[in-house]
Parts: sequence; structure tokens; C-alpha cells
Amino acid sequence: MTSLPLATVLLDPPTTFLAGAIIALIGTKLIRKSGATEVWKSAVFSVAWSVVYGLAVGWMYFIRTDWMYVYLIDTSGLPLVPTYLAFFVILVAFGFAGALATGHLVQTSRFGYAVGLTVAAAFTLVMLFVLTGPHYVVIGSTKEYWAGTAKKLVDDAEAMRAVNGITIGTILGSLPILFLRLRDVRRA
Repeated sequence: MTSLPLATVLLDPPTTFLAGAIIALIGTKLIRKSGATEVWKSAVFSVAWSVVYGLAVGWMYFIRTDWMYVYLIDTSGLPLVPTYLAFFVILVAFGFAGALATGHLVQTSRFGYAVGLTVAAAFTLVMLFVLTGPHYVVIGSTKEYWAGTAKKLVDDAEAMRAVNGITIGTILGSLPILFLRLRDVRRA
């Protein structure tokens, strides 16, 4: 019996939640010193990171939508712009929530819980990737995937350009955010 995979659109929100949690943990010294102001600042940095990430993964959302949904549904009739906008808002909300929850735990002297929440977010992400990972190595339509005729991801030049662009864009977009947060921590 073949099991249905989870959709990659389910993988990305925990990614932004984890990023938000990490951004808040990086700001622990600042949050302990200035409280809610720095929790809010962590949330703003997390929203910025989530926007960068959401725009980056949007590339694959529009060129290989079935892959983004890990072949769970045939996306040929899916209204891409409205569903992407909903997906984007969810990504930003999860990033915001990760920073806000973790920052609040730090602010209320529950650092162990903040670390535990971050570890739980990482574990969730790893488990989702374990469940969906095998579906990422092939590319095609949902019909091709379930028929076993989808080609290897590395054989699709356009998809590989997108994957590489997403990686580079996310890294380059993350650097200013990380720089600004670490600069603030050093100044504290």
C-alpha cells in the first residue's frame, strides 16, 4: 500500500517558526535586558526572514507546484496566486509566532523552555522532512509521480536553477538580518 506524502507547503511553516525561535534565542541577552521591546524586535526580524524565505520558495511554487505539494494533489486547477498569498501569510505568521513564543519564554526567565521549544520545532521539521524527503528527489506532475515516471530532480535544469536560486536568495537575504541581530547583541 502506498502512503500519501505530506505536502512541502506543510514543511515551510515550521521552517519559519524555527527561524523565528533561533532569532529570539540569538537575542537572549537583549531580551533579558530590555524585555518586551527586544521580544518585539526579534519578531520583526523573524517576519523579515520569513518574507525573504517566502519570496524565495515562491519561485518553485509557481514553476513546480505539484512538487511543492509533494504530489499530494494535482495542482493543475489550483488558483496559484490566492493559494500562494495564503501560504505566504502562513509563513510570516509562523515566523512571527516562533520569535514571539521563544522571546516571551526568555523574557519570563524560562530559558530552558525556550530552548525546548526551539528543539521541538527542529525535531518537527526533521520529522516532516524524513516523511516527505523521498518525494523531493523527483520532479514532474502528480500523475507522473504516482505513475513512477517523474524524472530525477537533478535532471530538470529549470528546477535545479530554482533550487539553487532559492538557496542563494535565502542565504543572501538572511545575512543582513543576522548581521543586524548580532550587531545589537554585541552592543548590549
